[in-house]
Amino acid sequence: MPMLEKQLAKVAEKGDSILVQVAGIGERCQYVEFLNDRMELTTLNLQKKQMDIESADRAKSITDFKQADMAYQAALQMGSKILQTSLLDFLR
Repeated sequence: MPMLEKQLAKVAEKGDSILVQVAGIGERCQYVEFLNDRMELTTLNLQKKQMDIESADRAKSITDFKQADMAYQAALQMGSKILQTSLLDFLR
């Protein structure tokens, strides 16, 4: 009988070892699922940002650019007229 008890103890020990391994595998699977969910969320966010950039209203963008350019050109012309010097100003 003692031999049978030793074998049963070994079987119980191996069973516990298997349970620990199964738990480790479950933990790794859960981590992989977490990373997969995170990657999918990041992909969706990046696709949304790309769509926002690519679907910009071209007419509005061009109009805004032209308004900014016109304001810049007006500022340059005003500055050149204010700083315009004549020959008499130069001789003083």
